[in-house]
Amino acid sequence: GFKFTVEMAGALQASVYLKHELFTEYRCTDRQQFGIQLSHLLECLNIFGGSSNNYVALTLKYAGEGRPLLLEMVDAGVLSSSGVHTIDCGDPTDFLWSDSPLVNRTILQATPLRDALAELDWWGGTLTLEMSTTSPTLRMTSKGEQGGCVMEFPADCEPFDECACTEDTREDYRFTLLQGVLRALALSD
Repeated sequence: GFKFTVEMAGALQASVYLKHELFTEYRCTDRQQFGIQLSHLLECLNIFGGSSNNYVALTLKYAGEGRPLLLEMVDAGVLSSSGVHTIDCGDPTDFLWSDSPLVNRTILQATPLRDALAELDWWGGTLTLEMSTTSPTLRMTSKGEQGGCVMEFPADCEPFDECACTEDTREDYRFTLLQGVLRALALSD
């Protein structure tokens, strides 16, 4: 299959894995790793494909190191071809998750999380995430130029799919680092 990893300044990383069963046809003889500018790929996809409500067929081809990633799209019978230059990217940052003991784990449903984040003040500033062994278990606090906002979730509330808190923790995040997370969350269900 395909594993796409996007990394921003070694501080934020997102990965998506598409199993080979999802593809109509999939041929790969060995593992390939390369980097591309995500903005260039998205620009090619937006310019050349998806202009109609029809089924769009996308073919990706990569001939090896130093070669471009070739895209062929068929949309309503129109064939569009483009290429994106590849770069040597090295390995993604290893955040050492496997070496760290799990202190707290929370899985929230996408819609309630998206709604809670929409209520926060995103004008500059930071988002503070606090987890507590006492209620409320999860607290989100935003502080910005326009003031602040606090959202609290008790452990037994409906939005939690999973909530395990063994130690009180508090972390601050700059809103600029969370913009990519919000775009991904907008597409989730």
